[in-house]
Amino acid sequence: RTRVAFENLQASAVGLGVAESAWLPSLSLTDNAARSQSNTTAGFSIPILNSNSDTLSLSYVLLDFGLRSAQRDAALAQIYISVFG
Repeated sequence: RTRVAFENLQASAVGLGVAESAWLPSLSLTDNAARSQSNTTAGFSIPILNSNSDTLSLSYVLLDFGLRSAQRDAALAQIYISVFG
């Protein structure tokens, strides 16, 4: 019984961590690569064309109308339920 309660508390703590991670910025990296070669109508080959495109983006939610706070409060309530419930 104690072990189950402890595992429920751990799961609730993980939920709080996930809810608090919504306050962090998001970083994404995209890499696109392409290689092409074609032939002319006379049968000559045009040199190989290699292209590469990298994109790095950073985003942060400035205004969410209380969504992140509500999710954090719900996660905290779940911890209280696990401890005192």
